[in-house]
Amino acid sequence: MTSCARDALNHALVTQRVRSVFQPIWNVDGQWLGFEALTRFWNGCPPDQVFSAATNAKELETLDAIAITQAIERARRLPGKLFVNISALSTAQIPLWTRYTENDRIVWEITETHPLTKDSMEAISWLKQHGHVLALDDAGTQFSTKQRLDILRPQIVKLSLTIVHEWAHGLPQALRQWITWAKMHSALIIAEGIEAREWIHTLEEEGVHAVQGFALGRPEEAAFWEAQDFTKLTLPRFS
Repeated sequence: MTSCARDALNHALVTQRVRSVFQPIWNVDGQWLGFEALTRFWNGCPPDQVFSAATNAKELETLDAIAITQAIERARRLPGKLFVNISALSTAQIPLWTRYTENDRIVWEITETHPLTKDSMEAISWLKQHGHVLALDDAGTQFSTKQRLDILRPQIVKLSLTIVHEWAHGLPQALRQWITWAKMHSALIIAEGIEAREWIHTLEEEGVHAVQGFALGRPEEAAFWEAQDFTKLTLPRFS
């Protein structure tokens, strides 16, 4: 555990606070879909390092709860769907959050960092029975495999930045395979890591339904997005 990660984790646990930022997600037709909530820490330590440190310290469920609670509260005035990340190890907590499990705008993104457990499978079954929307996060990386796709049968599949960038550099096989698999489950397909708006038209032809990335909007705090006129917020089409 680096000192950066240790300090960030300790600060989050003591204060019960993290910084929440929100990145827009767009349908490929240029219409608004929603936001993904992302976690940042007071000292700028990379989030993956802090969450890894939380896992090693057996504090991951606590950190997930802090991050998710704050993200949902801070996004309450933002329109559209709210995508929140949660590790497989923490999914068992969701049915206990009655304040949020009645919120039908939330999409639960099951992250790629941990394997599914018996408890997480029971929680996921509960979520499905109660009509919640699940997303497979970062498809094609770590534990976000085809086997997990077939087990979760999520309504949404998010293609990882790695797969999308391979496609952009002339290696489309992984992206096309994942699109085929996702369509077998009738899942909505979101491509992450969009670095050029010109990619969108071709990704639409590949079968992608929605897009997210720095070229389409950087992660910003809720106040930034609240200042936008959402009645006019559309993504320009591309030739």
